[in-house]
Amino acid sequence: YEDVDDIVDASIESISDIETGRVADDEILDGATITHDKDNNIITIDYGTGVEGPGGRIRKGVIIITYSDLRWIPGAFRQVTFENFSIDDVKVEGTRRLENTAETTEDNPEFTVTLVGGKLTFTDSTTATREVNKVRTWNRAPNPLNDEVSVTGIAGGSRRAGVTYGME
Repeated sequence: YEDVDDIVDASIESISDIETGRVADDEILDGATITHDKDNNIITIDYGTGVEGPGGRIRKGVIIITYSDLRWIPGAFRQVTFENFSIDDVKVEGTRRLENTAETTEDNPEFTVTLVGGKLTFTDSTTATREVNKVRTWNRAPNPLNDEVSVTGIAGGSRRAGVTYGME
């Protein structure tokens, strides 16, 4: 899911102008077909039948991002779903949502992050599952080098061997 986060961030952050839908280059997006439906706030990243990216990882299938606004705007969200998406033939499933829950742009940015139905299916048909509900708060300092991020919440699921886990 971290790799997916990188892809999503690259696609959203590289949209240099949401009004025109122009997309800047980013290596993790090389070979993908990116479609930006600005009327419906949907970005589709399609790796087709397979594209080798940074680090030799092969990405296949489609990532669909729906969003409401730029993530720094209070109330803004981005939601990610998948259509036959895999990385190195590990199928990725679930719905991941990031929502800005800060009251104003003057507050420290606060993001609720959820993952519902997270599932990885490996080539040997074993699976790992994950559910997440956490809050990331970006504590801004006068000097950005001193910024800190705090994370609270829960995550849990099962590993490939069926062992369950949970964390708070």
